[in-house]
Amino acid sequence: MSLINYDKLIKNSLKHVVKQALEHVAEKGLYGEQHFYITFQTDFPDVNIPEYLMQEYPDELTIVLENQFWNLKVFETYFTVSLNFNAHIESIQVPFDAILEFSDPSEDFVLQFELNENDLGVNLIDEPSDEDEENEHADQDSKVISLDLFRKK
Repeated sequence: MSLINYDKLIKNSLKHVVKQALEHVAEKGLYGEQHFYITFQTDFPDVNIPEYLMQEYPDELTIVLENQFWNLKVFETYFTVSLNFNAHIESIQVPFDAILEFSDPSEDFVLQFELNENDLGVNLIDEPSDEDEENEHADQDSKVISLDLFRKK
């Protein structure tokens, strides 16, 4: 087992990118053709959306921050925003850990996230057996993550 969870460190860093982008927009607004698509898991802990939206979108929902959004506020672990749903202005709360995808089409920028049991506060990892540790040492391939995936081409 690795003492440093690089996957988690990278995921946290990329979530921080989302947070900083939202902070920038909350402070300065969008410019030009810029807009964000944010897809999040609706049944994630601390997601707060109206009940009718939860019934209509029990798994995930994509929101668009473009022309009609209000009161965007960014906090340490979540953001809130008011949006127009079916001719009603509704306020929603989305934890950063609930985000599945964040994109800014004007910049050709997309981040995708996978949620696992640890994101939901559940730990399903068993203690490794001696055999697991031996196999892990035998299969110690380096993980290389290319940042080219996140660069505009």
